[in-house]
Amino acid sequence: MQPAGRDLIGRRICVRAWQTGELIADTKINSYDTVKKTMHIGACGVPSRRAQKVQILVFTDRGVYEYIGNLRRSFVSNEMEIALCCPARKKEERRSRRFAIKERGVVDKICIDGHWVTLRKPIPILTMNISSNGILIRTIAGSFSVKDQIQVAVRLKSGMLRSNYEVCRVVDKNTQTEQYGCRLLV
Repeated sequence: MQPAGRDLIGRRICVRAWQTGELIADTKINSYDTVKKTMHIGACGVPSRRAQKVQILVFTDRGVYEYIGNLRRSFVSNEMEIALCCPARKKEERRSRRFAIKERGVVDKICIDGHWVTLRKPIPILTMNISSNGILIRTIAGSFSVKDQIQVAVRLKSGMLRSNYEVCRVVDKNTQTEQYGCRLLV
């Protein structure tokens, strides 16, 4: 079942270059035209304004949907338009499918007693995967405990992705690094 157009507005969207798989944008859908079958996203984080074929993942309450389309300039100066080539294909039944995205970033804030504190020396991380409601990161062993609330900033080619998470689990422990499964805080 296809998601309705009004259900797509404001949803998270990941746009990747069709040929290279490079992440172009991780943002939200500004608008969706059901007649023209086009989506509009903010252009500020898109590194290149040239037209190109893209793979799109849209995260909804009902699941993750994959589209193929053409990314191009919009008539609105601060937006990019994606013309969809085919109907959505549901990627999986799980609401929070994981996608391998290995990018470097930092944890620059931590919540202590309900107050966000900026770290003088941010903790370097490597994202392992990301989903619509969480992230798996690898960093220095002993950095966090379950229930810690952290702010993760990941540098993408299209800009900085910054979100708040709660650590839910610690996995793949060794003497130097650990992986932390984190749930997105809304």
